[in-house]
Formats: sequence, C-alpha cells, structure tokens
Amino acid sequence: MIGDLSHDPEYTTTNEGIAATTGVYYMENWNERGRLYLVNTAGDVLAMADSRETQDRWIRGFDVGNDHIYTIYEAEVEGVNSDYRVYRIAAYDPYLMLLQCTEPFILDSVEQVKS
Repeated sequence: MIGDLSHDPEYTTTNEGIAATTGVYYMENWNERGRLYLVNTAGDVLAMADSRETQDRWIRGFDVGNDHIYTIYEAEVEGVNSDYRVYRIAAYDPYLMLLQCTEPFILDSVEQVKS
C-alpha cells in the first residue's frame, strides 16, 4: 500500500460537479491535498489537478468559464508571530493542464480591498 489513502467524508470538502462539454469537473480535499477531477459520464477519471502542483494544501473552489477552469488554492504559512493562510488562483485548460498561477496573496481585511 502506498501511503494512507483512507477517505473520511467528515474531513473531505466537496462541492457539486460542474458539467462541461469535456466532462464533469469535481473537487475534493483529502490526504493533505486538494484535487480537481475531470470525469466522464461513466465515472472514469480523465484528468486530475493536484494542489501540490502549486505548493498549496487545499482547493477551496473552482469555476468553469472562457474555455478555462479556475481554482482558488489555500495553504498555511508559519509566520513570526502566528500562522496565516495564503491563497493562489490558478487557470487550467479543459484537460487540467496548468496554464498560469498567481503568486501567493493574503486575504486580510476589508480595508485592503481596492474598489
């Protein structure tokens, strides 16, 4: 057996799948990583993106638009006084090949949001 591949739904973050012409996209977080899958109607996994591609820990959400799949990733960072979380937005092609990814950024407070 390669590692612990147990699947505990209590600790798994999922959302409903999004259907597209290429298949159905579905995400989950388990075993210390986030995964985004492309599956066909038979349930076969056609492609998978993994949060470790971008050195992140979780996938927090995704959407499909403009022939791209967009994800938001999250990771914990150890700081001087406390731990904090950073985020990245990644863009994939329809077959989950990484096209681009932002640098890590912090979601801090309303005062820092530019209008």
